[in-house]
Amino acid sequence: MVAVTLDEWKKKLESPSREIIILHNPKLMVHYHPVASSDDWGSTPTEQGRPRTVKRGVENIAAEIPNGEPLQIDHLVFVVHGIGPACDIRFRSIVQCVNDFRNVSLSMLQAHFKKAQEQQQIGRVEFLPVNWHSSLHSTGVDVDLERITLPSINRLRHFINDTILDVFFYNSSTYCQTIVDTVASEMNRLYQLFLQRNPLFKGGVSIAGHSLGSPSQHDDGGNCQYRDVGLGQVSANYPQLDYKPTIFFAFGSPIGMFLTVRGVKRINPNYSLPTCKGFFNIFHPFDPVAYRIEPMIVPDLEFEPMLLPHHKGRKRMHLELKEGLTRMSVDLKNNLLGSLRVAWQSFTRAPLPAVEGASTEAEGEAEAGVEKQPGTDTLLSRRLSYSRLKGLLRE
Repeated sequence: MVAVTLDEWKKKLESPSREIIILHNPKLMVHYHPVASSDDWGSTPTEQGRPRTVKRGVENIAAEIPNGEPLQIDHLVFVVHGIGPACDIRFRSIVQCVNDFRNVSLSMLQAHFKKAQEQQQIGRVEFLPVNWHSSLHSTGVDVDLERITLPSINRLRHFINDTILDVFFYNSSTYCQTIVDTVASEMNRLYQLFLQRNPLFKGGVSIAGHSLGSPSQHDDGGNCQYRDVGLGQVSANYPQLDYKPTIFFAFGSPIGMFLTVRGVKRINPNYSLPTCKGFFNIFHPFDPVAYRIEPMIVPDLEFEPMLLPHHKGRKRMHLELKEGLTRMSVDLKNNLLGSLRVAWQSFTRAPLPAVEGASTEAEGEAEAGVEKQPGTDTLLSRRLSYSRLKGLLRE
């Protein structure tokens, strides 16, 4: 404030931690950090580290500043996570994974629909995370589990309590109600907050459920009534949503497994979710939790699932690996057969004349030497057999 009011610049300010700040002008400030703090002997550093520069305005900035997200939103997707607090193999939270969804969606708009987006013919898709795990485990159940958990292999048991047991919680009437209440209330809260911040929004709303997040939405189906179908399904009162979902996306979903263990053997081809117009079961072939649903609808037909293209225009990793290994095995096979063919041809090829004459002369001398040596019938028969074999190979 002194520099601004008195118009006094280029003064050095030193903090108690020996950091130095120099205000050069209203648009430039330089911040110096000491290399190290004073040691036990009282010596202080004399050198300063590389300074940090703070500039006001955007002049002379080489870095490209992104334009940010488009204001127009055409569709809203709620993403419900699965078991445990982590959502992928990198142990990221649902918020971090949904941020990736949003970034990939924006990059695809720029790559495939740039002109339409610039002309404001289309908007973007907004993804919002729905977290139910923290609410479930804040009910005091973790304290109860801690009392009965054995002290051995502590990390493994803690991992099981925090992740795998979510499946058993969902099949419990008490905690299943907690899960569906939390998911529905959180989606309604986020939807109302979204409308407040985007009052001109007229697009559709869809739901994406990953892993255990998909059976909870499938059982709900938007049909908010008390259910007990008598097939092992947990009875729960599914709350009313403030919107009607357009599409339901199931990612790596165990819905087929849940229906099978409940005794459902076949799904009527005419069956549809009460409020959703479309349902997509999307899975990776190496996902141990994912199950198919199509064989339960048309059990008499066998067909491969549809392959979705990679968002970067490449094939999936497992397909590229499979094709690479196939090409490698074919190349190795061809190289091996070629080497054997060359070796066999060199073995069966007729010898050169000089070599042939020398060989014939050596054979004659060997045979004459054998005749001069009595008691060598076995050696003579071996050499004669070798001569016959070479004659056959020449022919």
